[in-house]
Amino acid sequence: NSDYLRDPLQDQLQTEEIGISKDAYQIMKYHGSYQQNNRETRGPKDFQFMLRLKQPAGELSPDLYRLLDDLSAKMGQGDLRATTRQCFQMHGILKGDLKTVIASIMNIGSS
Repeated sequence: NSDYLRDPLQDQLQTEEIGISKDAYQIMKYHGSYQQNNRETRGPKDFQFMLRLKQPAGELSPDLYRLLDDLSAKMGQGDLRATTRQCFQMHGILKGDLKTVIASIMNIGSS
């Protein structure tokens, strides 16, 4: 039964809270995302998420690259990062936008 890979994450992603619990954070890391705190802001914590997209040999189609670039500009902090481990990372995604970003990537044929 894989319910332990969904709970408590599934419930917490639907709340208005800006962050998630430590248990949900561990599940997100397993799926290539993690919660970050914007250290540039003062006051209450300003949580955002990083989403990692693994690409074998670092290759991706032009359509997928354009989508990632657009999503990064519209729902992230505006920079799409290529890593040395054949991944692309989008930083600064708000919790409320995470589902839209992931669904958009999956709809174009990536996972």
